[in-house]
Amino acid sequence: MSAEERERRDEVKKGILKYAKYKNFTDKILEAQFKGFQERMALSLARDNEPPTISANYFSYLVERNVWGYNFDERKDPASPRFSFPAPEIKYGTPYSEVYLTTLEAKQRPKGIAKDISRLEGKAKASGSVATVQYLLPPGVKRNQKYLAKLWDIMFPGRQYEDGCDEPFAILFPGDEQVHIHECIGPNPDDSTAAITKAANMLGGKEVVLIAVKKSDGKVFLCLDFDKSVDVEAVEAEEDVGVEVRFQAAWFNLLSVYVEWLRGSNVLITTCLRKILKVRKVAYFRYKDAEVRQAWEEWKARGKERVRQAHALRPGAPDHAFKLLSMQLDMVREIAEDKAAEVVVPDKANLDYELVRNTLDDFVRDQRFQCMSRYQLAKVVEGTATKLIQVRLEQLLDKAGESAELFKQLLNAFMTKELVWDNIMPPLKRLKVCEECLVGCESMKPTVVAWVSGIRLDLLKGMKDDGIDVSDLLEGLQL
Repeated sequence: MSAEERERRDEVKKGILKYAKYKNFTDKILEAQFKGFQERMALSLARDNEPPTISANYFSYLVERNVWGYNFDERKDPASPRFSFPAPEIKYGTPYSEVYLTTLEAKQRPKGIAKDISRLEGKAKASGSVATVQYLLPPGVKRNQKYLAKLWDIMFPGRQYEDGCDEPFAILFPGDEQVHIHECIGPNPDDSTAAITKAANMLGGKEVVLIAVKKSDGKVFLCLDFDKSVDVEAVEAEEDVGVEVRFQAAWFNLLSVYVEWLRGSNVLITTCLRKILKVRKVAYFRYKDAEVRQAWEEWKARGKERVRQAHALRPGAPDHAFKLLSMQLDMVREIAEDKAAEVVVPDKANLDYELVRNTLDDFVRDQRFQCMSRYQLAKVVEGTATKLIQVRLEQLLDKAGESAELFKQLLNAFMTKELVWDNIMPPLKRLKVCEECLVGCESMKPTVVAWVSGIRLDLLKGMKDDGIDVSDLLEGLQL
């Protein structure tokens, strides 16, 4: 308990012992009441489907209020002592209630056992598990280490390899309680080989091979290389510069997947690539480098925060606390997804735009889901937000009529004045959605093209002012 909680608990106890009229009422009996109501309160919250992010302070307050109410029935006896302690301002937050999480764990245990049995059955069918067997996938491949190191220095002079890696064009898989290798790469070697082979084809066709390496310390790396069909000597002699250009593009797309994983997206590599390639973008390493760096720092910070939470939850047993926090995250993600599914975007005639937009904003800032990052919550409602933008643009088109100038003003207000959108979807992504939604609007095409270019330039200049190196992108837009 914190000092604040301990002080309140002591005052509640003193009040009960002072005013209780029971014969032989002792501190020992009172402690038994607290213990009993603690269990009852946890079960009651679970029955009410209360999210597992209840703070320890708020949970203690609920227990104290119920123990007081058990001893002094204020409804039946108006003269009985009043519970005068205010509720904590923060209902959801750290440190979380260990009692409530442990109760939820007990209720989840049968489901967990079923999952474990299913997982064990899956392992029995496979020759080995990605998570436990040291491997190299696809088997038998070798990296062109010497040339790759040279190519890295040519493409990215002075830049070190990715964090955690001692080889060029490699990433360290950022596995943690949110991102699981069996879901991102595959549950067994056969499935993993299939996913990696397909991902390599999506990245660079027949010219690129993607290699998964598990080291003796358990760390898993994904490494990009040239397929054996590529004449590396010819590429090195600059006889086929196009191969290098396509290889660089493949690396940038792999980095895009890496960013998604670093930010907590537990998604299969091929699924992620399909989405990235669907909205194919021109890749610039300086911008992608900044994005990877930011995501890496966020990932490290998330890990440190979970360690802090585990020690706050169970100072003497952080290992079990990690299990509780992992269960908490799974439960909250499920609750958040169900809640997000309730948000419906009607057609333009029936859309209350501000109501739906504010509902999405409330969702991504909901304290009940705070164990998920803002980025993860935004991903949960990304489809709904995209639909909302589409229908809103239809409304704006109707409002503008045939006036291109008015339509441009309405678009500017949408992108630059409605700052609440920055919580729901990043500005550049929002602009991309606008561009895709308006691609078929022939009557406003010149206006849309000019507007998109101008807004994108303004956004990138703003990023530059924030210290992000986007000079290559700016140069490309200003040519």
